[in-house]
Amino acid sequence: NRSSDLGVIESIDFVDFGLPTGGCGNYGHRSTCTSMNTSASDKVEELCRGESSCTVPSGADFWGDPCNGTVKQLSIQVTCSEPDDIVANVQTTVGIRSEIFLPFYGLEDIEVQESGNVIWPRSESQWPSGIVDIQYLRHDNILQVSFISGSYSFSVRGEKPERHCFSVPAGATQWISCPEEGSVFTRILFASFGTPEGYCGMRRRGNCHAGSSMMQVGRYCRGSGRCEVKADSSMFGYFGCEPSELVVEAYCGRSWN
Repeated sequence: NRSSDLGVIESIDFVDFGLPTGGCGNYGHRSTCTSMNTSASDKVEELCRGESSCTVPSGADFWGDPCNGTVKQLSIQVTCSEPDDIVANVQTTVGIRSEIFLPFYGLEDIEVQESGNVIWPRSESQWPSGIVDIQYLRHDNILQVSFISGSYSFSVRGEKPERHCFSVPAGATQWISCPEEGSVFTRILFASFGTPEGYCGMRRRGNCHAGSSMMQVGRYCRGSGRCEVKADSSMFGYFGCEPSELVVEAYCGRSWN
């Protein structure tokens, strides 16, 4: 049975063994040296769809040889479902205070477990012997554990925060906000004032990009439930090209205040 803690591959969006053009989110097939007209997608579909991970051979024995004598590459793009919750296993040794940087930002409703038992949030009397304090510094993505003896292996479980995407036309001033009452922007995942490419969840910088985008959006929005952004030079400065829009992707979650 598949673990409910893992996302799975929902669809195979692009497959080519040969000399594909572009990159992730913008792949294309060449007219020659391509496996496009073979059963390539069906092969990957059979191996990977519905799985959290899969192994795909990358040689001509599996794919055939669309252009003999040419160095080829295997390019695959997939869409994955997001897990309902995240489990991060972390281990620490004896010390005054251990700061554990978690692999996921802004986890909601977290639990800290030790040997399968929930130890936080619970009363201090139920903590393992030797632990004197546990804090989750959500905005810094740190689990802070203070203890005087012992070695512990913790499991941190929590719900993944929601991703929200915004687009503001160049020259416009707009308020962007988290949809849930009481929630704030916990992390700016992507920001680009210029000509960003891709779509929500798969954004990338275009040829025109203000280098101050992430810093400025984080400055105005992080930690707030609603912020005003100006898609113009007054917020991002001049950078030598013609921007078309400001695109922002961010996680929203509960305030840490």
